[in-house]
Amino acid sequence: MDDSEESQLFDLYLNMLDDTENPTEFHRWTLISSIAAMLGRNIYLPFGVDGIYPNMFIVLIGASASRKSHSIAIGRKILHMAGYEKFASSKSSKEKFMEDLAIGFDNIDGAIENQMAELVGVPPELREPCEVLISAGELEDFMGRNNGEFISMLTNLYDPQPSYSIRKLRSNSTYVHEPTLNLIGGATNTTFNNTFPPEIAGQGFLSRLTLVHGAGARRKIAWPTEPDKDIMQFISANLMKIRSQVKGKFTVSEEAYIALDEIYREYKPLDDIRFESYNGRRHIHLLKLCMVYAAADIRTQITYKDVLNAHTTLVFTENSMPAAL
Repeated sequence: MDDSEESQLFDLYLNMLDDTENPTEFHRWTLISSIAAMLGRNIYLPFGVDGIYPNMFIVLIGASASRKSHSIAIGRKILHMAGYEKFASSKSSKEKFMEDLAIGFDNIDGAIENQMAELVGVPPELREPCEVLISAGELEDFMGRNNGEFISMLTNLYDPQPSYSIRKLRSNSTYVHEPTLNLIGGATNTTFNNTFPPEIAGQGFLSRLTLVHGAGARRKIAWPTEPDKDIMQFISANLMKIRSQVKGKFTVSEEAYIALDEIYREYKPLDDIRFESYNGRRHIHLLKLCMVYAAADIRTQITYKDVLNAHTTLVFTENSMPAAL
């Protein structure tokens, strides 16, 4: 495999779904989201004081019937096969979402014990992080319209932090240990603008989103074939390996370090004023994507190949981001 090729996991996933009408980028970013969800808070990249985790907020944008929900549903099915169950409810309020996150959307892996640990004084390092994947084929159904408070909370939780709590007037406060959020949702141009009007997008949420635009069906397929079950099992097994083996701290090879430095200094930002805040976070988006590509090969070192794949994927996606809005 030369440096310009994606990992075997990406090749298998995209080849398996080649007999679909879905835009290839919808499939690619769905797999990226799935890998990020499996990584959770297991691994980080040293970066300043706090470091970077691979969680992402991704929105697939296209016209109705552009197969957004279908792409997301495939990723959700394979995650289920891999034993991942930390999915957000299909619709929620800000308060209910935080309560569910604190208790645990899966009610396993020590999630319930997190609430008990707070009561009995168990040290934070022994508690399980509170993780969730918001997987919404129709993001407007999950978020609601013009829900500024909910969006502001998600904006704050994009950067994983030691804890988060919501104070309530008539009941106990909700404490969330190490909240770690991933999001992948689908939207049309209209529903995206309903969910994130300009005054809300200006809060900073837009800078945290990767907008993946799909121009429509790649081709017309009246009778798509069923995905190969053996390949689906193999992909889910690899996601399980990522969850169990990619842990601790990422390192960066010398070649990758030099390439990332060069990209950061020489990259020309998007000239659309709507993406001014995104341009300021673009380097972080690239580093997160590098982490995902490395993890896809069950590695804890970011190599030059990962930087090349991540940068190529991001540039291709960014070229159509203005069309997404």
